[in-house]
Amino acid sequence: MGPPKAFSFQPVGAGDLPPVHRALAGMSAAVAGLIVATAVKMARAMPRRIAPICLLALAFAGVGVMRFPLLAVMVFVAPIGILLAWRERW
Repeated sequence: MGPPKAFSFQPVGAGDLPPVHRALAGMSAAVAGLIVATAVKMARAMPRRIAPICLLALAFAGVGVMRFPLLAVMVFVAPIGILLAWRERW
């Protein structure tokens, strides 16, 4: 019939525990704030030309709107940005 209830163990995911869930929610809010702060800081240093803005919009649309994996978007967008920067320097 199985072990007595006093000795039974039911595995629980760590995120299901209330204290852990609250801690992870707080950490995710802090990480979101850090990401926004970093994006604003980088945007201030970004040149105000059409090519970087288009690449930014393309990456945002790919990851944020269309839900493509970040790595796939970076593999597609990064070479375009490098090529445009290289052409601008030469």
